[in-house]
Amino acid sequence: MMENKRCSQCKHYFITWNQGTPYGCKLYGIMSRQEPKIAVKNAGSGDCQGFSPKKAPEAIRERWKEDLS
Repeated sequence: MMENKRCSQCKHYFITWNQGTPYGCKLYGIMSRQEPKIAVKNAGSGDCQGFSPKKAPEAIRERWKEDLS
């Protein structure tokens, strides 16, 4: 159920430098004026099936600590 998920919380989401299409999805290979999940749905592909949450900042900090040790 993608309705409750925000693209900005997905690891595939990115912000582009293009003012005309500022939002992108690496998984679907798209850039859009809207959140990518909306562009995917409007293209007739249904709801996004590729949502994968970003790692929590705490997990990243723990990894950095291990790498520095």
